[in-house]
Amino acid sequence: MCEEQKETFDEVDGLDLMSKKIVLDPTLVAPWSDDLAKEEPYEYPFQASYQLEDKRLTYIASLHSCQTESNTFKMIRNVLETLSIEFIIVEGLSYSDGVSPAANIEWANKHGKNGFYAGFETAYAVSLASQKNIPFIGGEPNDQFILSQIISQGYCLEDLLYYYFVQQVFQSQESQAPLVDASNAIFNNFIQIKNKTFKCKTLPTFSDFQSWYLNKNGKKFAASEITAKVPAPYENGELFTQRISSSICKIRDQFIVKTIEEAINKYNSILIIYGGSHWSTQKKSLEDALGSPAFTAF
Repeated sequence: MCEEQKETFDEVDGLDLMSKKIVLDPTLVAPWSDDLAKEEPYEYPFQASYQLEDKRLTYIASLHSCQTESNTFKMIRNVLETLSIEFIIVEGLSYSDGVSPAANIEWANKHGKNGFYAGFETAYAVSLASQKNIPFIGGEPNDQFILSQIISQGYCLEDLLYYYFVQQVFQSQESQAPLVDASNAIFNNFIQIKNKTFKCKTLPTFSDFQSWYLNKNGKKFAASEITAKVPAPYENGELFTQRISSSICKIRDQFIVKTIEEAINKYNSILIIYGGSHWSTQKKSLEDALGSPAFTAF
């Protein structure tokens, strides 16, 4: 991990990492592909449970959802009600935020109303963890870490920023708040937020983004046409956004397995809640260290 990213749990308030006994190999992380999807034991969501002596890792390979009555949410509830989970790792929150930060708990509670969580299953899991006094941490590398890794692969800051905007447009569709169009105002608000991290010398404009999208993906940008295919992580995809997505996903997955390694060496029973494709790309690292899992599905 780079200098900007806290390297171990013992550098995050609230955790003192014991000597490692279990090692997860990040080089075994695979890029996402349709072939991986064909190997999955069930449709998402499903639960992969690993047991190694007194260590138990429960991995919920989720189908992203906002509804408390979805199978993903039901599976999260079932695990937390039936297993003695000591620590939780969730998708979408930064590892460098530390353990159980109050801001993340406030965010999660604010995003859950009337059986609907705009923050997806991450917000729901954080809310439940807070209620049950179970410590949690985000499994994500921070943006500076991802930027350093992406640049080393030949991409640039603009590529990362503009991909993130495409991803945000898609996620707005997923959260049932679709954008009919992405205007200057929406883009400018996005850039203002991201610029707090990236400190751009010159702020990109919506026109800059549109030119980039046309040049890189070979078609004009239209928010209504940003389907799951556009930011999908295909290593050899026809779209530039697919190829950079694959690179980012592999960076994330390699970071996540090291976060899992740290947690399983500290706690005896941990829960991981990530989109199902992440389990598929990480499964060789997990199985190499922990053995074959048992599966549960609705």
